[in-house]
Amino acid sequence: MLAVGLKFFMPRVSPDVEVQGVYHSAIALNVNVTKSDAPSVYDPFLKNMTTLDFIAGIVKSMETEDNIKAWFNNKLYTSLPIFIGFLSNALLRVESKGLDPNNLGIITINHPMNQTVRSSFNSEGSKKLIVFRIVLIMLVLCVIPAGFTVFLVEDRVCDAFHLQLVSGLSRFTYWITGYAFDMSVYTISIIAILMVYVIFGVQDFAYSFGSLSGFFIVFLFYGSHSFESSSVSCRLCAVLWAYVFQRRFQVPALSFVLISVGTFFTGVVAVLTVVIIEQLMQKAFLFFQDQTLETSHAICSTLFLVLPQYNLGMAIFRGSFVFRLVEIGENFLRELNRLDLLSSLPIPSLFEWSLMGMHCACLIIHIAIAALTLFILEREPFGFLRRREKRYTRRLLASVGDSSDDDVIAERKRVNEIENFSENPLIVKDLAKAYSKKNLAVRNVTFALDKGECFGLLGLNGAGKTTTFSILTQKIRPGSGSVLIHGRNWICTSGSSSSPVTGERSAYDHVGYCPQFDAMNMKLTTKENIELFARIRGIPEEHIRPLVDRLLVSLHLQSYASTVTSALSGGNRRKLSVATALISHPSLVLLDEPSAGMDPNSQQFLWRVIGHLRKSGKAVVITSHSMEECEALCTRIAIMDRGQIRCIGSKQHLKNKYDAISVLSFYFIHANCVGQFRFGEGHSLTVKMLCQNDAQLAAEFVLAHLKGAKIESIHCSTIFLHVNRDVSTISGIYRVVNELKKEFPVEDFSLSQSTLAEVFHSLATNNSTPTSSGQTILTNETDLID
Repeated sequence: MLAVGLKFFMPRVSPDVEVQGVYHSAIALNVNVTKSDAPSVYDPFLKNMTTLDFIAGIVKSMETEDNIKAWFNNKLYTSLPIFIGFLSNALLRVESKGLDPNNLGIITINHPMNQTVRSSFNSEGSKKLIVFRIVLIMLVLCVIPAGFTVFLVEDRVCDAFHLQLVSGLSRFTYWITGYAFDMSVYTISIIAILMVYVIFGVQDFAYSFGSLSGFFIVFLFYGSHSFESSSVSCRLCAVLWAYVFQRRFQVPALSFVLISVGTFFTGVVAVLTVVIIEQLMQKAFLFFQDQTLETSHAICSTLFLVLPQYNLGMAIFRGSFVFRLVEIGENFLRELNRLDLLSSLPIPSLFEWSLMGMHCACLIIHIAIAALTLFILEREPFGFLRRREKRYTRRLLASVGDSSDDDVIAERKRVNEIENFSENPLIVKDLAKAYSKKNLAVRNVTFALDKGECFGLLGLNGAGKTTTFSILTQKIRPGSGSVLIHGRNWICTSGSSSSPVTGERSAYDHVGYCPQFDAMNMKLTTKENIELFARIRGIPEEHIRPLVDRLLVSLHLQSYASTVTSALSGGNRRKLSVATALISHPSLVLLDEPSAGMDPNSQQFLWRVIGHLRKSGKAVVITSHSMEECEALCTRIAIMDRGQIRCIGSKQHLKNKYDAISVLSFYFIHANCVGQFRFGEGHSLTVKMLCQNDAQLAAEFVLAHLKGAKIESIHCSTIFLHVNRDVSTISGIYRVVNELKKEFPVEDFSLSQSTLAEVFHSLATNNSTPTSSGQTILTNETDLID
């Protein structure tokens, strides 16, 4: 074994000479080589050696002690051929005795073969870059439509959408104007994305004006849907599906997050699945044909077509390879110096079926499906559901008896005898609603309002008041019955039609609605909200400003005209809701909890406004939890129980009929008992009161001389009694009071009738008996209002 030390330069190459495009410099190396007696080169087959003998000789010569070892760094993929070149030069110079090493050597040059079109297409680097760009684009285009749902959810949850419909806005107008705004934002967004690609020279999308236009159309198809415009072939597909999905959410932020993340995740997973399967198929094609991969690809590529995001991603993926083909052809012609033939290359169109055409067609199909879905959801329930609900309603109405009292029967008779419906602002006739086969929420509700009447619709928990009021405002549809406003159909389910006829356009002009909650756009100012509803009402533009200013002054909102609605107090928001209800001077005003959340002064002010409306001839329907409010405003009241009107009439009529109790109270001028209490430093409190014995004697005197009297309570110098008017007359009560004055020092007394709240209490007390079905009609005073 011989150790040889070598120091040499690359032969015949000066430090600055270019070889095949590479500059080489002198290389000084120290190489330690262990050399054995190397055999001479000979042809083994000249000695009649078999192949087996030849391989055996090679294996023997590969023993470690007869070979040279070269250690190299495998982190650098060029290190192995470089060190093989070093060893080759070292061996050559050792064997070439007598020659100058500087003039002897081997130069190793890397000259890879030119890529074919197939190998260029199958380049993993280009595919990874395209997939990365697809992920980024899908992220942006999934977030934008999801952002549009925030406003829709807010409108639906706070009943702003419903309020606009009641104010006369058509559903088509609502969606078409919303689309116009959303489409503008979306179009600006995709133009900005494509401009960024142009500025930064992303040739995959912007290698020509035709490719830029093609990808713009794809983005537009993904974001577009069309269902009423013949001049526009597409309108937001993704936005339209977002319109559909937002109906399942009650929180705007949650709608945005789940729709954007959900659509992005499903789209990316679907695209990556198909791309990975295709990559595996290409690698397997070199060795064998895998039927499993082909089947998986066929199933996935077909099944994922139902996802708009998948069609968007694959359209971009297929279209990007058209640029790869253009790039390869251009490089080939440049090497031949024949770029003049570039326009003659057989470049396929972006919209060929195998490229972007199929996916664009699927997006167009999604347009129709999504539009039809939204159309169905925005329409009335399906015909068979309407017919089934009508059957339930008729069956339940036939199975329950009519327990109406004389006043309710008289009101129904009065309604049936009305000949000129146009004279009455509101006529409700035989209204009924069944939610299931066993539950009749509203049962034969019938009443009519005259001009200048304030009608209070009250009820107990589960009595059907809320359902009835929701039917009057078209929030839910009845199973049977009709509602007329000045003789025009507001709701009608009569006839053979399975769907109710709702809202003749002329009827909307006569209705003003103030919902229970603030159904306003919180991002608009007070003045802008009123102007919005004025335009919905169709008020001419030149009349809007003076009308809005007059309403602001009338409702004491002029100092908040430029305040954003979200910054208003609860009371001022209620005033704003009333202002939007009165914007068109309606003849019928529906008020749901109009003074809820208001301070006493604002409450009294709003009551005066409602009283002024009634005096001006407008009919008002009001629901409220405040008995004081109903007693102050309502001229007639209907009390509902178990879905039907139990009693109807004026306040005084209901008090006389359902509560025959008068409250009698006495106040005594002299105090027989004096109590003195000391507290703190030098402070004393003197209390004068009627002695218990004297109070009891006075109360017993009244009970002995006044039939139907009952002690309610005794507080210091005041005695409260309840007197049944059916037993004792008013003249008899005054006679007993005069006799009491002779025996006791009575300074003052009062005789009053029960309040409306006490009438409710009386109804609850007198009807707390179970029905045949085991249900309690009215339980206690805590169940007065639902």
